[in-house]
Amino acid sequence: MAQLHVLALSTILALTLGALMGPLPAFAAEPCCNVTAIDSKTQTVTAKETRTGRTFQFKVADARLLTSLKVGQAVSANFTTMKVSVQPDAQEPCCSIVNLRPAATAPVR
Repeated sequence: MAQLHVLALSTILALTLGALMGPLPAFAAEPCCNVTAIDSKTQTVTAKETRTGRTFQFKVADARLLTSLKVGQAVSANFTTMKVSVQPDAQEPCCSIVNLRPAATAPVR
């Protein structure tokens, strides 16, 4: 019986903390990357991860969004879900990564 009370109390505490913290963002990420090229014909944007130097491409289906992007603009990428957000708050992903390349490495001498 005591275990049931502890479980109930734990559940209430968890729900209360969750309500106080509010909903977790669906796509919380700091901008990690910068746009390096935009191909309007194929609706493909190339970006580079600043930490590792690897590049990737993502598709932008929304024509208005595509025309609003600029070379050098910061974007957020989630390489687990293969999604990109171009919004400053990085809340909602807009686009899917279609090509991910490893960072270039210097030749061994």
